Amino acid sequence: MTCMATIMGIQARTIGYDLAGLKMEVHKDMTAAPPRRIARLEVIFNFPHTADETTRMRLQRAAETCPVHYSLNPDVSIRTIFKWPNA
Repeated sequence: MTCMATIMGIQARTIGYDLAGLKMEVHKDMTAAPPRRIARLEVIFNFPHTADETTRMRLQRAAETCPVHYSLNPDVSIRTIFKWPNA
């Protein structure tokens, strides 16, 4: 879900938050029955720096409103986890 990171990067630049060092993990679960398709995605963001509540909310909202997120089949379950240091 690099789209999420891209949109978050645009927001981060706007508000002055440095995303250098951001790490992402994506885990995918497939359906068991044919036709095989993605059933569930879990996206985990590990942020490099602490941030205040307003900054966290703005970056999280940016990630959750990326165009690809809205383009996926609504049957795909998407869980997004945001991990902040010292939060």
